[in-house]
Amino acid sequence: MYIRILTILIILFSFSSDSFAGLKLPSALKDKLPGGDKGGSSETIDFSSMKTGLTDVFFKSADKFLEAQGYLFKAYKMDGAAKEIAALRKRAKDGKIDENERMNTVIKASAQNSEELKEIIEKESVTNAQQKAMYGKSFKPMGEGVKYAIQMSGEMKKMQKSISEDKMNAIKQLGGFIEVIKNLPGYMSTVQSTASMAMSGAKANDIEVSKKDAEAMGDEPD
Repeated sequence: MYIRILTILIILFSFSSDSFAGLKLPSALKDKLPGGDKGGSSETIDFSSMKTGLTDVFFKSADKFLEAQGYLFKAYKMDGAAKEIAALRKRAKDGKIDENERMNTVIKASAQNSEELKEIIEKESVTNAQQKAMYGKSFKPMGEGVKYAIQMSGEMKKMQKSISEDKMNAIKQLGGFIEVIKNLPGYMSTVQSTASMAMSGAKANDIEVSKKDAEAMGDEPD
């Protein structure tokens, strides 16, 4: 169920992306602090608060999504890749690192992980009980990652509307975060495709999926 909703939202964001694409960040602002100017009291729209709501739910989704990817790598005995994901999850929570950088790193790395997992799942089998159990551990966090991605889309919709109403203040308050926003539909698409791929792999390898987990990942158990 969740994944179907996410698919529709991704399509809608694709058609309404002009709200973000039309924003050209001036070079002078690009050289400012990565988070952008917080703005003064005269601003009518508080984009900083919107950003907080959006980033909060993004990191919740990303942490669960990465956790699920880690379990999938472990299921295929790729412990090195799983350790890299564990390090990335820790880095994503490090407030000492610029938030924009953390988000972009997670978006890029999770997409690369998904491409690698796609190739593995299509070519290899999960043969023993231990591997199947590890694969099964990915279902719950994967579903939660999807759920938070849907919540994130709601925050994006609110920000899109406000940006279209006041682009200058959006640029002033958000600064470099505008470039991150443009990458979020791609992240949502990665979550969607990976959840579907995980379900397909489960069916191909006769791995039991609960009704709740299957629905969260966009399918029904046989």
